[in-house]
Amino acid sequence: MDNSPWKGLDLSNARRVNHNGQYDFFWVVVEDKQPALMLRLPIEPTSKPKLPELKNLIANFRIISGRWAFVLALKENSQAELLKLSAEMSLSQVRRLTIWMKHSLGRYNGLKGGIIFCVQDAQKV
Repeated sequence: MDNSPWKGLDLSNARRVNHNGQYDFFWVVVEDKQPALMLRLPIEPTSKPKLPELKNLIANFRIISGRWAFVLALKENSQAELLKLSAEMSLSQVRRLTIWMKHSLGRYNGLKGGIIFCVQDAQKV
């Protein structure tokens, strides 16, 4: 993580992903100096869905510095660049990607509902 947004961070501080961004996304490190992306929430979520166990990613809601946040943390540092690139995607890129997914994969009945849901969620962002 020599040339990364997590350089110099510890459990007590964070670095904003985009200073001009509409949302409160921050680079943070969590237990064992794992690189993570945090979305600071204005209030406690009224419903916190049970999130799946993933092989290389930790996803959870937690209180950080007295405020609720949603955190995506890597279990291994080798994926840090991918997390960095994902977080830096602009909204227009996310919309283009979801539209591509809708057109490319939406015609398959088994995926159609999931892709439409994804596109609708991206449009709300």
